[in-house]
Amino acid sequence: MVLSSKDAAWILSQIGIVPDRRSGEDIFEGFFRGMRRTVVVPRNKRELTPGVIGSIWRQSGLTAKEAREIWENRKRKQKPIKP
Repeated sequence: MVLSSKDAAWILSQIGIVPDRRSGEDIFEGFFRGMRRTVVVPRNKRELTPGVIGSIWRQSGLTAKEAREIWENRKRKQKPIKP
């Protein structure tokens, strides 16, 4: 799955992890699955590498499968993932 920084940010927003501050990278924070999550997303990248995408999902508490389902269902009514 090829994602940009903007795509990854959208997926994070769907689970309640929202932008907190900006620097060289965008910092997202929120609660997911009972834990406070801080996620670092590189800014303005058109294509994130698989390693970076994996790191974003690991920091957020999502699995790659869950992230893919959110992304693939973006045009349908989204069923929220239980925190």
